[in-house]
Amino acid sequence: MKTTIENVKSMTLDGNRMVVETEGAWEPKDGDVCTNAYGSVFIFKYADSECAYFYVWMECDHGRIDFLATHKAELSGIRPAPDNLQQKLFDRLKRDGKYWDAQSKRIRPIKETFIPMDGDFCADKDGNLFIFKEWSTGWSISVYAGLVLSSQGLFINSPRFTPDVARRQTGQEKALLLDKLRQSGKRWNAEGKQVEEIGLDRTMKKEYWFIGSDGRHGSEIDCGIIIDNDRFELGNYFHSKKEADDFFKNEIEPIYKKRK
Repeated sequence: MKTTIENVKSMTLDGNRMVVETEGAWEPKDGDVCTNAYGSVFIFKYADSECAYFYVWMECDHGRIDFLATHKAELSGIRPAPDNLQQKLFDRLKRDGKYWDAQSKRIRPIKETFIPMDGDFCADKDGNLFIFKEWSTGWSISVYAGLVLSSQGLFINSPRFTPDVARRQTGQEKALLLDKLRQSGKRWNAEGKQVEEIGLDRTMKKEYWFIGSDGRHGSEIDCGIIIDNDRFELGNYFHSKKEADDFFKNEIEPIYKKRK
């Protein structure tokens, strides 16, 4: 009769007797890669009074694989999987485009899809750059700002009808988008998550508009004299008649109405 003894620690010969010292049953921990008497290989999660739970379970004889498997099986035959069985499991996961992340204890896709968050600097597959805002209706997205690579056109607070958010921007791409905003008299406020107006760079010998003390606006050529400098520093300096009109209607006119 053949007898099998599990968990052998040591064997010594004492005269005509074989003395076998055994260890207590091995208890797996969360994340251990294990095997059993049937040759299955799996990653242990936890066990209760009824079932054992696994992150993944593979039957080595035919390669069938189950994720988040549950088995009503005894744990007495469970033991650490040798290196060759561990590699079989990892190779099988790789065939399915997945891998075992031992640090976070998760089965992950080898190439995870980038899911943008509010305020992320993103790029699509064509290299167009944008600051992501939110998913809109269907698969379209809204952006705070964007730059079309082919035309170098800048757009602000616009829906962008493409789901192709491929990746995060590189540092160089982010600098390019921020520079384009600055050249357009705008800047990105990361804390407030909004594009702000800062005004265009001042150009000497160029016409600008201002609002006088009587509420009327006029224009001058910027010669860099004291009055030009004062208007620029006070913000009473506009690059178009429309910009001056809009400022007057939104900021100055309401104050006059309150005084009457």
